[in-house]
Amino acid sequence: MSQSYSSSTDKQRYGSSESILDKASDAAQSAAEQGREVAAKAQQASEDAYYATERAIRQNPMLTVALSMALGFALGALWKIGGHRQNWFDRMSNNYYEPAMRSWRHAASRWW
Repeated sequence: MSQSYSSSTDKQRYGSSESILDKASDAAQSAAEQGREVAAKAQQASEDAYYATERAIRQNPMLTVALSMALGFALGALWKIGGHRQNWFDRMSNNYYEPAMRSWRHAASRWW
């Protein structure tokens, strides 16, 4: 059973296809215009932030260096505690399971 929208009451209820296309086109144009406005505002905000940062760096160069060093120290500390990395000896000796090698690994681990 397919419905037919050819009767005049159906056209009044749902509208003609041209008016639906016009409404969809208007909505798309409105959305595109709003998108362009938002993009322009975002570009302006990023330019303002760039110039404000540049001005702050020129006015306070020592503070900039200190903040850069603090950020580098913090990132280095996070990287150091982030995960356990095996040293060369542990990576190479993990393949050996003989009893003699285990005692050698145990003795050698005291030196490393």
